[in-house]
Amino acid sequence: MRKSISVYLVIFILAISSCKTKDKVNTRPISVPLEGTYWLLTYNNLTFGERSYELEFLEDGKLMNHHPNESTPDNDRWMQKAGKVQLLFNDGFANYRGEFTSKKEMSGTATSQQGGEWEWKAVKMKKKAGNETEQDE
Repeated sequence: MRKSISVYLVIFILAISSCKTKDKVNTRPISVPLEGTYWLLTYNNLTFGERSYELEFLEDGKLMNHHPNESTPDNDRWMQKAGKVQLLFNDGFANYRGEFTSKKEMSGTATSQQGGEWEWKAVKMKKKAGNETEQDE
């Protein structure tokens, strides 16, 4: 009798320990310090076409924008709160809102006064000698 109880107890313990628990989802937003980093922003907009250019996140929320049509470099800004990012170009003419999808990628939706709404994506770059950049791996 004791032997059968012991066998049942072992089987019960094995059954409980092998049960799969529900995977916990990490709900904490991904957040990456942006100041001093370089990113390659890409989008395809019906009005403006497909574009890809570098951004440099400077101190005090200033944004250096290497867009091919950039003519007013001192009025671009960035803001960050937890995993959310907002980029404002040309005194708010274009407004990019997004979030980090990984430590090296962010994406979101942009709007402008002329171009409507479109999706954008940015990947983190690293600075090389001679002011060149390459994708951060």
